[in-house]
Amino acid sequence: MALTDILSSTRMAFFNAFERVASDIVPNAIESLYLKSDSDYPAGEKADVFNARLVLQERRDELFRLLGGNMQQLLDRSMQTAYQTFRPNSSPLSVSAQSLSLLDSSAFEDSLRFNSLTQLLRDAAGQELIDLNIRIAVLFSQDDIIERENPFRPYLLLRALSQSVEALRLNPEVTGILVTHLGQCLEEKVATIYQETNSALEKQGIHAQLTLKINKAPESINPVGQLAGEYRYGATSSAGYAPSAEMPAGSYTGGVSGAHFPPLEPVSAISMERLFQVLRNDWAAPGLKVSPQMPQPVAHAPSTLNWLPHAVSLRDQLAQMFFAESASAPVTGKSGEVDQVDQTVHGDQLIRTLGEMHKSQVPDCSQMLKDDEVRNLIYEQRTSLMALADSGKESMTIDMMAMLMASVLKDPLLTASLRTELGRLAYLLLQLALLEPDFLHQPEHPAQVLLNRISTVTIGAQHLPVFNLRLEEEITRIFKTLGRHDCSVPGLFERIDHRFETFVARELKSHNKQIRRVVKSIEEAQIRYAQFIQTATLLKGILSTRAVPDQFRNILENDWIRVIYMAERRDSALARRLRMFVPDILWSMLPKISPEDGTQLSVRLPQLLADLKLGMELLSWSQFKQNALLNWLNDAHGRALRTTERDMPAESLGDVRQAFREFLQQQPVMPPASLTEAEYAEMSVYLRDVLAKVGVEAILLDDGSPAEEMAGPIIGIAESVKLIPSPRVLPRSLVSGTPVIFNMPDLMGQGCINWVNPNNSNVVLSVKGQEVPVILSVPGFVALSQQGVVRLLETAPLFERAIHTLIRSAELLEK
Repeated sequence: MALTDILSSTRMAFFNAFERVASDIVPNAIESLYLKSDSDYPAGEKADVFNARLVLQERRDELFRLLGGNMQQLLDRSMQTAYQTFRPNSSPLSVSAQSLSLLDSSAFEDSLRFNSLTQLLRDAAGQELIDLNIRIAVLFSQDDIIERENPFRPYLLLRALSQSVEALRLNPEVTGILVTHLGQCLEEKVATIYQETNSALEKQGIHAQLTLKINKAPESINPVGQLAGEYRYGATSSAGYAPSAEMPAGSYTGGVSGAHFPPLEPVSAISMERLFQVLRNDWAAPGLKVSPQMPQPVAHAPSTLNWLPHAVSLRDQLAQMFFAESASAPVTGKSGEVDQVDQTVHGDQLIRTLGEMHKSQVPDCSQMLKDDEVRNLIYEQRTSLMALADSGKESMTIDMMAMLMASVLKDPLLTASLRTELGRLAYLLLQLALLEPDFLHQPEHPAQVLLNRISTVTIGAQHLPVFNLRLEEEITRIFKTLGRHDCSVPGLFERIDHRFETFVARELKSHNKQIRRVVKSIEEAQIRYAQFIQTATLLKGILSTRAVPDQFRNILENDWIRVIYMAERRDSALARRLRMFVPDILWSMLPKISPEDGTQLSVRLPQLLADLKLGMELLSWSQFKQNALLNWLNDAHGRALRTTERDMPAESLGDVRQAFREFLQQQPVMPPASLTEAEYAEMSVYLRDVLAKVGVEAILLDDGSPAEEMAGPIIGIAESVKLIPSPRVLPRSLVSGTPVIFNMPDLMGQGCINWVNPNNSNVVLSVKGQEVPVILSVPGFVALSQQGVVRLLETAPLFERAIHTLIRSAELLEK
């Protein structure tokens, strides 16, 4: 099929999908604006929101027509500008590749709103957009995957939307509100558009597969050209990260091995600009060798690392700084001499200046984007900061933090808004690194813990719209608090982290009714299990002090205890009566010396027999087994009444009941503080029973045994998976908010841990596209992850990912 035919049919699929989505987003935007207008906003802003909603209600048909017409025009133009091989020379749009652009030079397109919404659509499209970029490159026989060359890129969706709203000729405030809300509603549907577009290409034999070509490493790297501004995609690494706490200084091996490289470049040849370019490419395609055509990002003189010792590679120095138990290795000062200044001593002027810059000179969020990337404030002010540094140690810390921030701000897992907020903390984090050097190499440092958790929960909550709104408000409050203070406030990060953890645990558990009911069912099951264990232990202890026939003792300890549990589920009065059965039946078999005892037995015996028959029915005993026990008790009662020895000590019914007083009065219990795998398997029986009784639906994945017959029928619960028990303890990463990927036949997609049992026995998750929660035991999670059907979305926390990629990029640059 000809190229034009393939593009035409794909265009039709893209446009049809866009029109269907456009018909859905307007009602959603109206609802969103209604909720916002009903909130506590200033009167002026509330009026604009109300007007925006009124426009959508009254002019929705006009907006539909504008959306379709503008999208057709944008597609006409983008089809002509997709890769140079398809740019007709006769077209008036055929200009040089350097000047060709679909963007009009307007203030709106350069605003944060347009950039952030475009990135929002990119993030929401996810893998579907990546696949489409690859297919377009394959279609045009290109090796480079460049989103700008994709004629169906997210920019067109938002551009059509903004042009259509602007054509309504509203005031700027209402226009901005409409574009924002329509763009946010489009985010929920954008993946569908690209899914249908990919399907159209797939049917025509255009697959999302590229042949990877890796160039050999050059003898030297010559910076040429200018910064390439295209948004590029590459393969992502699925390999894990080595725990930083276990990595000794200087032992980092990086991401390239098994190859023969030329000698390291001299220190003077290594600049931060070149490292940042390698870092940018490495985030896109981890581990690839550096291209000899690597562009130089800036025109001014490169920022050389004068503090780096000549005998030490940048990679080793980074490993020493980030992974050592203490970063106390000597470094070169400004004069090239070895600086022995202690790492905890720093110039007061630099610390004080950083605090002032953080509180008064940090740009607004709208000013933090430059060339579609978040600005690295430390790098921008490097010259001024270096002038204030009193030692080589301080100079090294400034550059280390600039490099670390560059890596953090390019993390593809982070949302655009979170990258922006992290970028605004640059001065604060540099001040912290100077005051507390362990911040850089201790993953348990409160600042790392807080920012890692914010990153993790933000990623995990992407498919939880209700919680996500509350999370965004909480994170906004956190960054506002951090923006008002510097590191002079004691315990700043610890207090914020404590409040954030409390918020996450509370909201993830309570934001969804089904999650709340499942958690409550687990807690109830654990209480019942603990009560059962307590009752069984008390009964066994008391029976061990009394002369009871072994066969009957086994019935009371193993069977009658289950009867009591089943009665407690039905009626507390019945449960008390069946508890009383134990001392009374034992008293009935004791010798009856006085006539009063015989009379009391005659009165009590009918009720005892009725309770015994009820218990045997609850146990579903066969008639033969019931008759055998009744006959045995009949003989025991006959022997008790035929006793003639008057010198035997008589034990009254009251005395026997007094011996069982703790058993008869059930004491309050707490959920078990810990559970072995065998105990968890027993508790799972109670959990199935509780879920079935209250009618709560859940997918139960564990490594326990099937439900016993006492549990009764199970409603709405998937068949449990038999797993190999593992002796491993709870992984540190299994905490509330952690994103998880399922790849099972009946359970696929991204999930989020909503609740972790305090005894670390199981977790409750919500999975995208799955209406009911998932209950997964910790040994079950370990076993499923070993089978490859469950994995964590984050292979390492935010800072560890950034450090790993930074060190790997330094190794790539030096070799």
